[in-house]
Amino acid sequence: MLTNLKSNYNYFIINNHGVKLTLLHVLAGISEPSVSRFVEFCVQTLLSKPGVDINLTGMIDGINETTAAHIAVKWKNIPVLKLLIEHDADLLICDWDGQNVQDYAAISGDK
Repeated sequence: MLTNLKSNYNYFIINNHGVKLTLLHVLAGISEPSVSRFVEFCVQTLLSKPGVDINLTGMIDGINETTAAHIAVKWKNIPVLKLLIEHDADLLICDWDGQNVQDYAAISGDK
């Protein structure tokens, strides 16, 4: 797995039981304040690598076509969401339920 990750940053590091996530997806879901600076550093480093697909879709909770931005909003990881936006994440991509990032924010009570 680590060999694949070194050469392909879009590699799905988790791919089972209704979950299919890249490292970027996983980092977007870590909203623990005690590690937020480290997570932001990791995301910035990852986004600086050539070939990283910021809009690559995965699957979480059985919902396909979920981007890192969807996950960042769902887990209220605003610093990572800001980084994704700064790197031109497409916030209009819809998951299989037809919901985009703004829909996720509305569901979670954030605007």
